[in-house]
Amino acid sequence: MQHVCHSLASLIVVSGLLHTVSAHAQGPTPFELASQLDLECRSAQGAPPVAELGIRQLNPVLQGVLPNQKTKLGALEEVCVPVAKNNRIPTEPARSVIRGIDLACYKAEAAPVDVPVLISQLNPVFAHLPPEAVHLVQLQQVCVPVAKNGVIPPEPMLSVVRHMDFGCYGLEQPTSDANTNVLLSHLNPVLIQQGLPSHVVQMERARQLCVPIGKNQQPIPDLAQNLVRWVDFLKYRVTPVAGPLAPWPLTLNHLNPLFADQHPFDVTLTGAPRLLVPVAKNGVLPPGGGD
Repeated sequence: MQHVCHSLASLIVVSGLLHTVSAHAQGPTPFELASQLDLECRSAQGAPPVAELGIRQLNPVLQGVLPNQKTKLGALEEVCVPVAKNNRIPTEPARSVIRGIDLACYKAEAAPVDVPVLISQLNPVFAHLPPEAVHLVQLQQVCVPVAKNGVIPPEPMLSVVRHMDFGCYGLEQPTSDANTNVLLSHLNPVLIQQGLPSHVVQMERARQLCVPIGKNQQPIPDLAQNLVRWVDFLKYRVTPVAGPLAPWPLTLNHLNPLFADQHPFDVTLTGAPRLLVPVAKNGVLPPGGGD
């Protein structure tokens, strides 16, 4: 009976996603997607899908500036899920894509880099935070798309979500303290159906910048690349205001075609969260923003 109930719940989730996606098949602009995409990350453990990986830069601001690199992948460190802030739900059609974006972030090692970038906030909730000059010095994580509990995002969402790969670079110095409280609520249908509660966190400092990457020589369809290449995040340390969050078990499936042969794996989300907040680099906004 438990298996039947779980299957029925999954069918309801997928049916809702299909209805939403079909109603907004034209898709979001890069700005609509990037500016409304926030992810909450919590610690998790697991083995990497491969031992080594080639990464290449996708963002036009960083191509030819931040180098393509060979990286050694280590253990799973975090799993990130989409959230809304202060009850501001992303607008359609961006929400149809955002709610299916989940990332597994693995420890990564590569040669040092030396790239200064001027960062500005994209999400209106954080418009009061000033631009920050940051300095990228070391690749620390590679984040790849996953699905939760066997619920795979439907097409056309899947064709974009499965190429949401990011390289997260450590900063020479953390950003200034954001000193901002924000209410986070879940957007992914699996977590909503499981009843994960909303919670308030206090944003502190950001210590990483995560930028879109391609893996090895894997081709990326134009539709996906035109969206993914404009998504960048500052990763902030945050503290839950009401105390520690409860552990949460999940089963994950890799979505990127490069890891299609990987088996599902179980994780438990634990520890203090981090928050991935969308940003622009060097004053260059994603297409569709202010033009």
